[in-house]
Amino acid sequence: MSTFSLQKRQDLFPTPLFYFKVENFKELNEQLVRDSLALKASAKGIKRSNQHGWHSGTTLFELKEESFQSLCKIIVQSAAMATKQIAPKFESAKFLTKCSGWININSKGAYNVPHEHPGYCWSGSYYVKVPESKTERGGFIEFLDFKPVIPSIEMIGSPLLGDKYRIKPEEGLLLLFPSHLKHWVYPNEGEQERISIAFNIRYESKLVKAVSLTKKIV
Repeated sequence: MSTFSLQKRQDLFPTPLFYFKVENFKELNEQLVRDSLALKASAKGIKRSNQHGWHSGTTLFELKEESFQSLCKIIVQSAAMATKQIAPKFESAKFLTKCSGWININSKGAYNVPHEHPGYCWSGSYYVKVPESKTERGGFIEFLDFKPVIPSIEMIGSPLLGDKYRIKPEEGLLLLFPSHLKHWVYPNEGEQERISIAFNIRYESKLVKAVSLTKKIV
């Protein structure tokens, strides 16, 4: 009988998902709750993927509140860590990091329909307030892969071959993922509001920006 050995394993088209935990998050989250509710009381929300919930404008990190600025720094640093891990040759010094963010406040029954964030590198969500749910999956975030699923492959139950993956949010958790990854949020089944802050990250070449400024000056 012939013998054989495994030569290597290569995972095709992997999708990284990064989990970050903010240490001593309680004080930050208390400030974020106050500032988020104050913003909701003073500004009309917009409609994006949210159903029945409140979605702030996307210029959150341009506001002066210390809580928003502190979270923005954490997000930018987290994205830098993730980028370095999957692309160690990326020359970050040659690029500007652009970060935009917004608040999602979901009251009971509110949810977010499946969507992605085209035009960006990274997207993610930071969890500020996560109410208790009546069921196992209330308020979960679920990621979707729309490749065809073959029943015989689905049967073995590998997360590498599945078409969906869900996560139970917790306060202080920051999730970071490629912006093309489709995702949605289950309805909030708690009596209290669910508060999260979503964001997008893009890298812009400093060289392109410098050329653009030179043309304007000339």
